Amino acid sequence: MTPTHAFLGAACLFSGHLLAFAAFYYFAAAVFVLLVKRERRRFEPAPDASVSVLVPALHEGEALVACARSLLDQDHPGPVSIFLLVENEKDSAVPHLLKAFPRHEAEDGGAALLDEKNRELRLVYTGLLAKSAKLNAALARLRTDYVALLDADHLAHRSWLRTSIALSRETGARVVQARRWPLSASGMYRLWDSLQHHVGVQVLNLVYGRLGLSAQFTGTTAVFQRDVFAARRFTACITEDTELFYRLLSDGERVAFNPYSGSAEDLSPDLYSFVARRRRWSHGHTQAFFAHLRGVWRSKKAPARIKAQFLVHGQFYLAAVSVLGIHWAVGLFHFLQFPSARQAAVVLAAAAISAYLTARQRNTSWKVHLVDFGVGWAWAFPLCALAATLAMKAAHAPEFRYMIPFPYEKAFAGLCALGLTAPVLLVAVGATRLDVLSGWHFVAGLMCFPWILLLDVYGSLLGLFDWLTGMTSWKTISRSFGETLSDSHPVFTGRPAGLRYSVRPASFVWALLILLLPPALAHDYMYYETCGKGGALLERPFFDLRSSPLEFYTWSEKRRDGDRVDVTLTAEVIQSKPEREVDVEFLLDGKALARQKVTEDYKIVSARTSFPMGWETKLARARVVGKGFRCESAEPVSTSIVEVSSKTLLVNGEPFLVKGVVPSFSHPSMGVSLEKGYGLIKELGANAIRLYHPPTPEIRAAAEKSRLLVIDQAEASTWDNVALRRPR
Repeated sequence: MTPTHAFLGAACLFSGHLLAFAAFYYFAAAVFVLLVKRERRRFEPAPDASVSVLVPALHEGEALVACARSLLDQDHPGPVSIFLLVENEKDSAVPHLLKAFPRHEAEDGGAALLDEKNRELRLVYTGLLAKSAKLNAALARLRTDYVALLDADHLAHRSWLRTSIALSRETGARVVQARRWPLSASGMYRLWDSLQHHVGVQVLNLVYGRLGLSAQFTGTTAVFQRDVFAARRFTACITEDTELFYRLLSDGERVAFNPYSGSAEDLSPDLYSFVARRRRWSHGHTQAFFAHLRGVWRSKKAPARIKAQFLVHGQFYLAAVSVLGIHWAVGLFHFLQFPSARQAAVVLAAAAISAYLTARQRNTSWKVHLVDFGVGWAWAFPLCALAATLAMKAAHAPEFRYMIPFPYEKAFAGLCALGLTAPVLLVAVGATRLDVLSGWHFVAGLMCFPWILLLDVYGSLLGLFDWLTGMTSWKTISRSFGETLSDSHPVFTGRPAGLRYSVRPASFVWALLILLLPPALAHDYMYYETCGKGGALLERPFFDLRSSPLEFYTWSEKRRDGDRVDVTLTAEVIQSKPEREVDVEFLLDGKALARQKVTEDYKIVSARTSFPMGWETKLARARVVGKGFRCESAEPVSTSIVEVSSKTLLVNGEPFLVKGVVPSFSHPSMGVSLEKGYGLIKELGANAIRLYHPPTPEIRAAAEKSRLLVIDQAEASTWDNVALRRPR
């Protein structure tokens, strides 16, 4: 087996896993569009149902006050007891709570902040740090009919408890996961956090409900019947919500989804928080998946469709390994063909990107920094290798012509694009139907998707590495809760559709326009300067700013006349907006040959000249000048002439015996310059080189210097479009 087979096999393996996972997203998008309908309905209150709401918190400051007030404002008519679970009186939220509720009464292990009819608010000093430990300590003392969980960085909608309890009674589900909204989606990281969790996850939960599956328990904004915790507690898993969700699946419990109400939450305000959250989620999610893989698969209570859901759900962060594997297979394949200087540049570029990402993480241990740098480099390296390959192709670098293409590269590129854009499609269909974010938000998110994808995979890989090594050294993520609460709505108490966002998606659009405008203008300039032959990006201009654009094509014809070469330079003028008059001028090596006026919409003009046969190259120019318009076309013209007379090849009128060599030294890994390589070929006695592609200007110049005939192959010609027949 050759290395190419190994790279191809690895790419097939990883792309197969990625596409299988992506197929589920395409299926979910189709189900959402075709089968999920919008519903508006009313819920009957349940005045006899008592609820305890547990809010674990760790230094949330004023955010915990806003969260508590949103819970006190619930429209559920039954008794609601709210327990704010902090470690001790040193928590940053304690002074804000005591100030906000001045009539509080101190009690053993906390404080009674409010105790009125059907509403009770208590601050509890648990003496515990972990969220799971705080919840378990509180669960042991509850006697209410229902238990609700809400994170401290959330604001509950007024109807959350009432609608969730009603759905629990209607469906028979003992767990109801409610929907989530953003408090603010301003900024790139908050925006993508919202697109992923408030659009993507909600679409999946709606699809799960339509297919009779269990909604995904997200760890907050959920209501449980108390007996669910009779024999269950939260474990010390990093993502205790995912671990509990898998136990519920294994036990045959169904989680219902409440799409009508829920909570609004704080989001990642910066790069560190965005990556750190995904790092923790990836670690805990994968840990819980493998811990419960055997149990769920062997469970007699879980039907086959629930087991399938569990398997798909467990692949979410493992898909990052397939993304990394595909990029390594293709990137390393090309990297090994680079010249040594370019290889060094790729390695250093990957190190620079990794160093930037590592510097943005807030870890203090040098070991953690080293891990972050290594994982970052492992992800950035194949990206830099692929970027270098594309840059060589775009620049028409001679080295690229000799690189072996990856097998079935176009098919792999298409399949990988399908796999990587599947989540975008899911978010797109959700953005059109869910009242969360506008179309502008989706467009703005789409603009920054490549960067977000890089960070998403990076955070997932960090979490997977932490899981493999048992590393759990993280810092607290940033909070921006206070920034997202304006004076107009310090506590959200209205309907979900009434939530307002401090969002400025237009800034993304303007930023993109500013970035794209210079290349577009440069393209248009090249379009007109090359007489309408096309710019660097498109065959037509983006902006038709010239008063008289025209198309101007030139070509040359040569024939031998004794020991001289007769050359005819021809120009074709096509005016889409005719001028009264334009001048067409022909020049050879800067000397004017002819000048002619053109007033027609379409005309072919020409000029003739001759010169002695030789081995030189002259530069022929055709220039057209009009009122407010000027462009020029240039074409090299050789003083040599190649003919075929009968069965004889003639060069400059003399028989030429081809002694050609394929310049295989041109492969970039050889590190031999064109001039040196062609000089060695000439010294061997060869007089021609055979190319499998059109020669670049660098190749022409080097071949001319060594007096080598260039025999090239037409662009894009293959055995499929060339018909060879045996002579009769």
